[in-house]
Amino acid sequence: MKNIFIILLLCVWGLQTQAQNNALSLEAALQKAFQQRSTVSNANLEGAISQETARATKGQYLPQVTANAEMRLNAIRQTNIIPGEVSGRPGTTTPIQFGTVWQNTAGVTVTQKLYDGANLSQQLADAIQTKIANNSVEKNKQSVAYEVIKAYYQALWYAARVQNLQVDYQRKLSIEALITSKEENGRALSTEVTEAKIGTANAKVALINALRNVILAKQYLLYQIGSDTSGGGGLQLSNSLAEMGQSTQSKQLASGSNERPEVTEQALNEDLAIATAKVERKRKGATLSMVGYLGAQGFDDNWGKSLDLTNNWYGNSYIGLQAAMPLFNGFDSDIKIKKQLLKQQQISNTRKELTQSYAYEAALAQSAMAQTYENWQVKKSNAQLAKQSAELVKIRRDDGRATIRETLDANALVTETESQETEALYNYLLAALDLAKANGSLGK
Repeated sequence: MKNIFIILLLCVWGLQTQAQNNALSLEAALQKAFQQRSTVSNANLEGAISQETARATKGQYLPQVTANAEMRLNAIRQTNIIPGEVSGRPGTTTPIQFGTVWQNTAGVTVTQKLYDGANLSQQLADAIQTKIANNSVEKNKQSVAYEVIKAYYQALWYAARVQNLQVDYQRKLSIEALITSKEENGRALSTEVTEAKIGTANAKVALINALRNVILAKQYLLYQIGSDTSGGGGLQLSNSLAEMGQSTQSKQLASGSNERPEVTEQALNEDLAIATAKVERKRKGATLSMVGYLGAQGFDDNWGKSLDLTNNWYGNSYIGLQAAMPLFNGFDSDIKIKKQLLKQQQISNTRKELTQSYAYEAALAQSAMAQTYENWQVKKSNAQLAKQSAELVKIRRDDGRATIRETLDANALVTETESQETEALYNYLLAALDLAKANGSLGK
């Protein structure tokens, strides 16, 4: 067990050493997460899809060119009846078959939209849809940023706890050695030695568990980044909790919650519902297009000759304006318009409720941040007082006016207050992170 403990201790000692070449900063962790997390990648792809949809809508206003060809076998040719007056036999009729056995056609049709109100309105709706997709990217980035930053803070906190527990373990070893020595000289009871050994064993277990938690915390950070978690044992972090605390203090966090992408999403969805209703209204209007055709037809009773472009082929072309207007479609458009307007009202109600909810969430986060900041300052002051006290005890020890046990106890108080300060700082950073999330200011 002792060998395993030493190995773990050496591993974590290596993890705590700041290697400048491969240490991971918080900013680098965020950039990796934005590149590797599937939620962000899928949101970016959704944005690309919306852009292609918008291109397709605009492309409907470009000339639509269609080539066509047909080879037709008139197995039974069409028969018409003509009056006898045509053939000089009044009062009679004559059946006549028209056409040839083979009839071939080839040509090109060009259609150009001149006006389509529904298409123009759809372009506006597509633009809103693109904004929704871009906002989704921002929403996913903020969500990923929150989880990555939280995991980064947690890994730093566990690493700081290991440092404190290492000091505590060394202190417990020193106390055990001191009491054991006193027992040998008849100045301590065996029960005191037993208590000291139990204290050392407990400190050892706490340190081993903390070492494991450091590795697990770093593996969890890699998971949030979207990287292979098997490298958690070798992951090194370049930032410290103290640096994070100073950085957070210097930032001016935005107030209010209107910037949250969730609220923006609802506002855009409301605009989209209105735009979609407008598209349906425009579908009830007229469209105007220009249509042109250029082609030729070949006729012959012989299949081979019917394919000879120099024989019995006749050109054909036309150009014209084409107008269309739907008159009645079973109230389908009216129903769709009504549904979009009702949907717009639903979204509007949801957006108002979300805004109120997020404002309250921001107020709670603001209060929590103020409380945790005050607690951090108190714990920081306590740690400074403990250090000053330890310095005085050291001076007394150097003058022979303090015992080793007093020195160890003073150092223990320093370790304890520093641990409390670290935990208070960690809680302050989490509260600040929650406030940034509530305000929609993560990453800004």
